[in-house]
Amino acid sequence: MPIGTLLVSQGTEGTAMEYEQRREAWAQVARCIAPTNAAVVEAVVGGTNDDPFDDLRWALNDEGLSAYIDWRSDPGEIRSSLGTLRTFPRKFGWRWFSGFVGDSADWEAGDDTVSLLEEIGERCLGSGSALLSLELDADGYGLTVVDVEHSERLMQLSAQSGRQLRLVRVGAWTNGAHKSGQRLRTAQEPSTAAPSARLRARAVKRAAGADRVSRLMNDTAERLTAAMAEAGFEISEALDGQPAEVFQGKQVSLRNVWFTLPDSGVPGMTAAVVAKFSRRGLGFRGMAWLGSAAAGEMARLVSQRGLSGDDLLQLVTFAHFDNPNDSSRMLFFFDESDYDIEMFMRYVHGPVAEWLAERDSLEKLLELARSGNSMHVLDRVNPDATRLRAVAVLGLENNQPNAVAALMRWYLARTEFTPSDSAESAAVFDAALMQKYPAYAQARAVM
Repeated sequence: MPIGTLLVSQGTEGTAMEYEQRREAWAQVARCIAPTNAAVVEAVVGGTNDDPFDDLRWALNDEGLSAYIDWRSDPGEIRSSLGTLRTFPRKFGWRWFSGFVGDSADWEAGDDTVSLLEEIGERCLGSGSALLSLELDADGYGLTVVDVEHSERLMQLSAQSGRQLRLVRVGAWTNGAHKSGQRLRTAQEPSTAAPSARLRARAVKRAAGADRVSRLMNDTAERLTAAMAEAGFEISEALDGQPAEVFQGKQVSLRNVWFTLPDSGVPGMTAAVVAKFSRRGLGFRGMAWLGSAAAGEMARLVSQRGLSGDDLLQLVTFAHFDNPNDSSRMLFFFDESDYDIEMFMRYVHGPVAEWLAERDSLEKLLELARSGNSMHVLDRVNPDATRLRAVAVLGLENNQPNAVAALMRWYLARTEFTPSDSAESAAVFDAALMQKYPAYAQARAVM
């Protein structure tokens, strides 16, 4: 089903309707916005706020269907906030975005926000989506996503409840296309709005073809490498056993560029950041990675189905920091400007640095080994089997047999494990540790 974007904001309260009638009107709005999400509708129908609109917007926020954008928001923040919405179009094209950022660098605060939202609104219409606005009692906008087929009905329902949704598109924020007899375009009907000079220029650039994409990918990788070196990282060979490059014909279709920190904080552990470039996806993803050669050696020695057989201790994608339920989303795109590289580095210096700092000592790792892993889809509660095993090996490599014995004794006494592990598999691993590390066998014998 085509998806669009709805800006929800609050204006003057309607006085012509009784309380229950207004609540029912907003309940119908909720059914149009989130037809498959019963929680949103229930929140409005059974809400306790004097204004049912407040119940709606908070429910949308709680369900990951809306986001608040301040009028002075940075374009990158707007793009990131929209991308975290659960129903935002995953194939929405952002290749024009860096050009917009460059063109709007000298604009007054707020002007770029309005123009960016109009640009997004126009592009949503071209893909079967509608961007609608209703002013909030705040200096900003609330955002949620709807199908273009629902937009006219939503504008009608909002008008009945004393508020007015408005269609957002390039050049004007109208009071509802249905009132002027203008039919909303569908995905099959391209926009007739004249493209701006910057968009025409970028269309010409995109027409250069495959060679340009390859050049952009290579150039972006070089500039990112320079930025990572400046941040203290070193270029590295691939550490996960996967090829650094994958070819499609004569062209490199996938490229993984690895960067390591000189000191992870734990002897024998490697801390790395990986940039995974996709020529077809026209962009790259980021990933933070922790591993240990000794742990990898033990994992290959005790090969157990479902568990990592490489040096992995734990990894996390950059997208996971924004939305744990959409960890594979592309965040960064090829371009001649440095905008996406700067965004990548913001993650490196921000959430990635914090994530690594939470794992920069053996004591922290031993404690973390007893918890679940939020990156896992099937089980985020029980201890991560791969991480626990790697931490156990690291502990023994760093002469901590008693601490590791306590960890394994606790783990073997459990009755619940992740789908990739079991009490039997854990016992096999425990026996292998005792065979390789005599001090561990002695610690286990007395505990």
